[in-house]
Amino acid sequence: MKPFFTKLFLMVCLLAPAAYAEDGAGPEQAKTLALEYNKRMNKMLSAGSTPADVDNLFALYSDDFVYNHPGQGDVYDTQYLYNNSVKYVKAGHFDGSYQQQITRMIVGKNGVVLEWVVPGSDGSTRMTLIETRADKIIHIKEFW
Repeated sequence: MKPFFTKLFLMVCLLAPAAYAEDGAGPEQAKTLALEYNKRMNKMLSAGSTPADVDNLFALYSDDFVYNHPGQGDVYDTQYLYNNSVKYVKAGHFDGSYQQQITRMIVGKNGVVLEWVVPGSDGSTRMTLIETRADKIIHIKEFW
């Protein structure tokens, strides 16, 4: 009976990493996506940003991406959020004064929680949950 359990153990050890990577690439991929999201979001919010900066940010999002901000009652799909972002960029609405600076990060298998502040603001912290699947962001939920 011992050889059976040894084979079973080896199969689980060999197959588990493949199964783990199927629905997401693990914590490191989630962390990489969250950091890239922060970088691209700050670029889009900078003075002189262009619709190409919006495209660059939205390239991180899955086709079924959803943004949710319960405190403001906002739930947006990709197209709505994209159209508004382009509209604000074209109108020169962003001046670089609103930049997200990450202060803490909790990384999980398919998600990251960011604690961040806006330098020069009242110093209040904000929290963003970023859920990922493989190499895309599928959901952002902000709590501030």
